Amino acid sequence: MKYDDLELLFDYVGTARPFERSAYLNRKTGESYITSEIGDSEELPDDLGENEDCLEIPHKNELGLGHSLVFQFVAERLTDATDQVGGFFRQAGAYGNFRDLLAQRGLLDDWNKFESDALRTTVLEWCKENNVELQG
Repeated sequence: MKYDDLELLFDYVGTARPFERSAYLNRKTGESYITSEIGDSEELPDDLGENEDCLEIPHKNELGLGHSLVFQFVAERLTDATDQVGGFFRQAGAYGNFRDLLAQRGLLDDWNKFESDALRTTVLEWCKENNVELQG
């Protein structure tokens, strides 16, 4: 499997609420499967739960790439806005509000790179821990 294809699976799972979407990867064949509570599901293999080569893609929150990553960035780059960002995450629309603040401060590109780098590092570590070989 190529890294970009695997990243798409992580994005598919991670951009939804936890347990709303699932994705699976067969580490031997490179085949992937997706399923969702809202209907964009594929037919899953019958032996998915029993096949030790099929791995469920974890949600970004399980990998420390959700709120904790936001607050890591805030601690490094927006120390004066810690309380404000904390308030965002106590209500709906938190990420939109956070991104608006970043845009106002000229930090949106920095955040996107920070988040992308963290995702790449985490996905590569996950691959190593789960014996997933990537092409290219």
